[in-house]
Amino acid sequence: MSNINSDKKQIIGITNWIKDFLPDLYDFWAPSESQIQKVLKAFLIGEQKVLKAFKEKGEVLTIDNTIPIMLYQMKIAPNLRTKAMLDFVNEICKNLKNKLNDNQVNMVKKNIINEQFFNLEIENSRCKTGIGELAYLNHMISEDIELHSCEYKMQNGKGIDFIFIINGKKIGIEVYNIANFNSSKILSEEDLELFFDKRINQKLEDQLKNIDDIPKDYLFYLQPIVWGDIDQLINFYKFFEKYDMKYSEVRPLCYLGAYKESTNGNLVYVFERISKKLGKPKSIKKV
Repeated sequence: MSNINSDKKQIIGITNWIKDFLPDLYDFWAPSESQIQKVLKAFLIGEQKVLKAFKEKGEVLTIDNTIPIMLYQMKIAPNLRTKAMLDFVNEICKNLKNKLNDNQVNMVKKNIINEQFFNLEIENSRCKTGIGELAYLNHMISEDIELHSCEYKMQNGKGIDFIFIINGKKIGIEVYNIANFNSSKILSEEDLELFFDKRINQKLEDQLKNIDDIPKDYLFYLQPIVWGDIDQLINFYKFFEKYDMKYSEVRPLCYLGAYKESTNGNLVYVFERISKKLGKPKSIKKV
C-alpha cells in the first residue's frame, strides 16, 4: 500500500511540475495517467543523469535533452536559459491551441509531444527536433494556411513533417534542424556557403532517395532551422538574401536562439527567418 501511495504522490508531483512550468503545454497535451507515468519514468532517469553530471563535472546537462530533464534542472538548479526555453515551448502551445482544431491538435500531440518531448531516449533525444518543428508550425499556421497532416509518408517511405494546404494546394515541409552551428568558425561567405550546402544537399539526397518522379499530389520543400549563435552573421546579411533563393526546393533559412530584451533584461527565445533576424529590433540583444 505504501508503494502505491508513493507512486501516486510521484505522479501528482510530476503533474504539478508540468503545470507549474508548462501550463499551456499541459492544457494542449491533456495527458492520460499512463502518459504521466511515462513522463515520471523519464523524469527519474533524467534525475540520475543530472545528479551524475553534477558529481562528475559540477554542471547541469544542456537543454538538448528532454523536457523531463529541463523540469528537473528547474527543480534543483533553476537557470534563466532553461526557463526561457520552457516559456518558449509553453507560449507556442498556447498559440497552437487557439489556431488548430481538435483533429490537428491530436496529430501534433501524437507526432511531436508524445514522440519527442516526453520520451525515454535521454542519450538520443529528439526534443530539440520537436521544438523546432513546433516553432515552425506555429510560425506557419494562419487563416490562409491550414495543417493537413503530420508525418506524411513519401513514395520511398520517408516521412515529411507537415503537409499544409496553401491556396488550395498541398505543400509538404520537412523541417531540418541544424544544431551544430558555430558562427565563430565562419570567416567568409564561402565558409557559410560550404557549411549550408553540405548539410542541405545531404539532407535532400537522403530525403528524396529512390524517388524517380516529383510527387504529383503535393509540392516538397525543405525548411532548415539553425540553432545556436548568430553573432558573426550580421556581417553576412546580403549573403542570406541571395542564399535564400539558391535552391528551388529549400525554404528561406530560419533561426531559433536566445536573446536578452534590453528593456527589461529578460531572456527570451526567438524563431524567425535569418535574413529578417539580422535586422533585429533594437529592443533585443544576443546573449
